Amino acid sequence: MITLFAGEFMLVPEALDVSHNWCSHNCGYCFANLNKPDRRIDPQKLFNQITNFRHQKNEVAMMLQHDMVVTASNKTDPFAKTNEQISLPMFELFEDYGIKHSIQTRGGSRIYEYLDMIKSNKVFYISITHTSDETRKNTEVGSPTIESRWELVDELLRRGNKVIVAYNPFWHEWINIDKEIENCTSRNLSGVVLQKMHINNLQYSNMTPRYKEVFKDIYDKSKSSKSRLINENHTHYTLFYNTLRENGVKVKGYSETNFDNIYSIYADVYGKNSTFRTKEDFYVWCLENKKDGDEVRFKEFYDFFSKDLPFKDKEINLTPFFRSVKTIDKSADTYTKKKGFLRDVIEVFWNDWTYKRHLTMSRNYSILLETHRGQKYRLVDENNNLIYVFHKEKQEHVGTEYSNQRLNLKR
Repeated sequence: MITLFAGEFMLVPEALDVSHNWCSHNCGYCFANLNKPDRRIDPQKLFNQITNFRHQKNEVAMMLQHDMVVTASNKTDPFAKTNEQISLPMFELFEDYGIKHSIQTRGGSRIYEYLDMIKSNKVFYISITHTSDETRKNTEVGSPTIESRWELVDELLRRGNKVIVAYNPFWHEWINIDKEIENCTSRNLSGVVLQKMHINNLQYSNMTPRYKEVFKDIYDKSKSSKSRLINENHTHYTLFYNTLRENGVKVKGYSETNFDNIYSIYADVYGKNSTFRTKEDFYVWCLENKKDGDEVRFKEFYDFFSKDLPFKDKEINLTPFFRSVKTIDKSADTYTKKKGFLRDVIEVFWNDWTYKRHLTMSRNYSILLETHRGQKYRLVDENNNLIYVFHKEKQEHVGTEYSNQRLNLKR
C-alpha cells in the first residue's frame, strides 16, 4: 500500500512510500524483511487506492492530490521476483494517473520493461553495497549481481535519468575503496549515500540460522561503538567519504552535514512543490540568510518546512511522523493515534533535544543558553520555543551562551 513516508520527514524529500511483499532479494541485514518477515500486500486495495485517490479524504490521498512524490520503495524492492508482477501494473497506473514516483532498487530482470514504459525521467537510488560478487552472494543471496547494477546505472544515465548510488549499509570488508572511487568518479552521478552498518538485537534474533552464522562476526563487531573493530569500519567509512568529496563527488553521510545536499535533485526533477524539504535544505537556507553566530527562531524553521503545503492547516494523524506517539504525549499509550497539525510535528523536532531530528545533532546549531546564579538555562522565545545559534562549521558544544542583550526571552 501507499503510506506516509513520514518517519523520514526532514531527512528525505519523498512524502510517500509504496511497499509490496517480503523481498526475495533476501539481503540478510535488511531491516524491512527482519522487522516484518510476513509482509504481504493486497493488490486490489493498492490499485483501488491509486484509481480513487482524487475522491478520498485521508493523509495519503491528500498528499497524492498535491502531487507529492512516492518512493518505490524504502521497504521492499519493486523489481524483486516477489514484487515485479505487482509493481509493473502499479507503475502503469502511476503513469496513467500522473502520480510522481522515484525508485529505490538493486535491479531485477524486468526493470528494463519499466524503463520502456515510463514517460518522463526519474530519480533512481541504486544500492551497491559490495565490490565483489563473492561477498554479495554470501550476504544478499537473491539479489542481482554487482556487475548488473552498474550496467543498470549506466543505462539509466544514458536515458537521461538522475542516479544516486548508495553504499547502504557500508561495511568495510565488502568494499574495495579504490575500485569504488573509480566507479563513482567515472560516471555523472547525482551523489553517493553512505550509511554505516548497524544490526540491532531484535534484527539479529530474527535472522535465519544461515544468516546468523554469516553475520555473527559483523553483529559482534557492530554492537559497541567503543569496539576497536567498529572504529575500523568508521575509519574506512571516513576515508571513503572524504576521498569521494575530494574527487568532486557529492556525498550524503547520515552522520554529517555538508554543502552537497544531494537530495535537492528530487526537487529539481519533480518540482519543489512535490517534495518535502530536508534538514540539509534548511542548512543551505541558513548559509544564505544567516551570518555565523546568528540566532535561528522557530518561526523561520516552521515557515521553511511548511511553505507551499496546502495541508499544513488540516488536522492529520501525527503518529506516523514519530517512532512512537509517546514522543508527542508522554502519558499516551504507545498505540494511541493522536490528531494534530504539521506545526505540532515541527515543534517536536525543534524543541525535543533528545530526538534524532533535533538540530543540534548536526553540530551546526547550538541551543542558546544563559547562566543565572551558576546554573545554565535554555532560553526560549515568547511562545516558549527554544532559540538556536547557527554555526557554518561544526562545533563541539551543544549550547552557546549569549552575550548581547535580547528581548522577549524567558527562562
